[in-house]
Amino acid sequence: MNCTGLTSVTIPSSVTSIEEGTFEDCTNLTSVTINSDSVASKNYYNESSSLSSLVYIFGSQVLEYVFGEDVKRIGDYACAWCYSLTSVTIPNSVTSIGKGAFFNCENLTSITIPDSLINIGEKAFYGCDGLTSFTIPNSATSIGAEAFYGCENLTSITIPEGVTSIGESAFDHCLTVTINSDSIFSKVRIEKDPSSPVYIVHSLEAIFGYQVQEYVFGESVKRVPDYACWGCSYLTSVTISNSVTSIGKKAFCLCGNLTSITIPNSVTSIGEEAFIWCSSLTSVTIPNSVTEISDGLFYGCNSLNSFTIPNSVTKIGQGAFQECTNLTSITIPNSVTEIRLQAFRDCI
Repeated sequence: MNCTGLTSVTIPSSVTSIEEGTFEDCTNLTSVTINSDSVASKNYYNESSSLSSLVYIFGSQVLEYVFGEDVKRIGDYACAWCYSLTSVTIPNSVTSIGKGAFFNCENLTSITIPDSLINIGEKAFYGCDGLTSFTIPNSATSIGAEAFYGCENLTSITIPEGVTSIGESAFDHCLTVTINSDSIFSKVRIEKDPSSPVYIVHSLEAIFGYQVQEYVFGESVKRVPDYACWGCSYLTSVTISNSVTSIGKKAFCLCGNLTSITIPNSVTSIGEEAFIWCSSLTSVTIPNSVTEISDGLFYGCNSLNSFTIPNSVTKIGQGAFQECTNLTSITIPNSVTEIRLQAFRDCI
């Protein structure tokens, strides 16, 4: 088919399949509209099949794909390796974007995501370097592993309340992450390595990467769980909303670049060693709603030089300020009735 003058084509809903190479000589074809669910939702590639995608039907020069209202799903690897693709329109009829659907579409800069979308598959936007923003709709419930892996210019993302599952390494270049979903914390856990005596912590770092500089825990978040930000070594800022009532143990352990944190009045409990080895922490505000400075809470926070304990606190736990070597001033109120062993050890 040697139609070099053809610049756009519309595939009607009646078409059920298109052979590879059908438009291979249409070198000026830049805009494709697909109204056929059979063509759009087809799984084009898996590990046991030959390399395939829409690029082998319409060519690598296509700049724009528009999926029509009859399309219900974008199939696995449907638009993979469409290196020239810059724009995609997805209608409200689509509920799922398949695995690798836009894999390595490195020039994709604009994509319209419908409010109907429920699932974003593994590696769906893997390597889409051109993406600078992406809005996950409130309808979404799951985001697959490595869904946005390698999206080097996607620097911020907001996870809506409805998302209940996010695979590992889903985002690896975002600097600011806003979380409005409690459910994704189910991925945060500690487990023993079956081949050694070592325990492995799976914190938010496993989902969003080590490079995150700011976490915002939104109004739908009720708790910051145990080990939530363990080892997030680039983290400098944390915002905790008034909906949060508890911060788990070792929640910010080894966040070596975290400099300050404000804990809202809604928080009533902070787990042991929540800020252990936050070596850059210079300022922290504990609200009057907290009754205990837990064991090892600020252990090794050697940049902390002053601290005021609120009047609500009755107990300072074991090793709470141990090795806070630059702590020169602390105010202990009359409400404190118990100070445990080594609470201020090595505070020289």
